[in-house]
Parts: sequence; C-alpha cells; structure tokens
Amino acid sequence: MTLNISSQITFLYFKDLDNADDFFQNILGLVLVEDQGWAKIYQISKGAFIGAVDEARGSLKAKEGSAVLITLCVEDVQGFADRLKEHNVNITKDVNLFEEIQIINCFFDGPEGYKFEIQEFLKPGAKEIFHNIK
Repeated sequence: MTLNISSQITFLYFKDLDNADDFFQNILGLVLVEDQGWAKIYQISKGAFIGAVDEARGSLKAKEGSAVLITLCVEDVQGFADRLKEHNVNITKDVNLFEEIQIINCFFDGPEGYKFEIQEFLKPGAKEIFHNIK
C-alpha cells in the first residue's frame, strides 16, 4: 500500500513567536503561507514547510536546547552564509567542503536553541534528488 503523502510540515515550538517569525521571514527569506495567529507556516520549497508555534497555545512546549537539526538544501551555501552573517546570525561552523560525502555545508543557530544547516549536494545523483525538485 502506498501512502499518498502530498507535503510535509515540521513544527517547532517557541516561547517568542514574534522573534521566530522575524527569523523565518526576514533572515531566511521564507514566505509565510498560513498565519493562524499562534501558529505560522512558511514554505521552504514545493511540498516542504516549516511551522512556528507559540508554546502557550500549541500541543508541545519549547525545550531548552534542541536535538533537532533543520537542514535546508540550497544551491549556493556561501551566498546563503553571507546573508546570515549580514543579519548577525551566529554561524557555528563556517562553510565547509565535506569531500567524503560530496557536500558543502554550514551550521548556524536559529531562535531558542534550534540548530540549522545549509547544505549543497555535489554528487550528481543526490543533486538531482535534493536540488531539482519538480
């Protein structure tokens, strides 16, 4: 049986929803596609979304620190990292070529302890999967 999944949303819970909203819209440049007041959903790419939820109203509570890593696949890691630096985002690991697995990546901090990575796949098969989303 095939599950007919049409899209995916990852919800993150925050104490300060306004700060998270600023981060997703003004720093990452994501488009707010659904604003429910205490929950906001931003489009990452076709079929992929990230949601920010006010912990006071949501199903879960925000946690100190995070075991979640949000990886965003991009075509220009250095250009994206430069944008983050312009917005004074804390870069935790600068742009790096990881030859063994053929990726370029960079890690940075998001609001309230969430960890983010930007990554570009260099290997042709992987590049087609993760960068040429139709």
